[in-house]
Amino acid sequence: MYAKSIGRGANLLLNVPPNRQGRFSSRDSAALIGFKAMLDKAFKTELLKVNAVVNTVYLNKKSVKRRYPGYNYVF
Repeated sequence: MYAKSIGRGANLLLNVPPNRQGRFSSRDSAALIGFKAMLDKAFKTELLKVNAVVNTVYLNKKSVKRRYPGYNYVF
């Protein structure tokens, strides 16, 4: 659900309200920490750094390498 909503430019509403003292319950906090751990694991590898696809129709090799340093290129 996260990839389909955030990946397409939408917002993801978590529905985690604070209590009357303005704090989150320990159960909600644990769920959010687990959610963050899952996201960190799922997205730890930046795919664009590993395999970048760059449309080079309007760019020459020199300008592509200048705009996207550190990437692997296929010309």
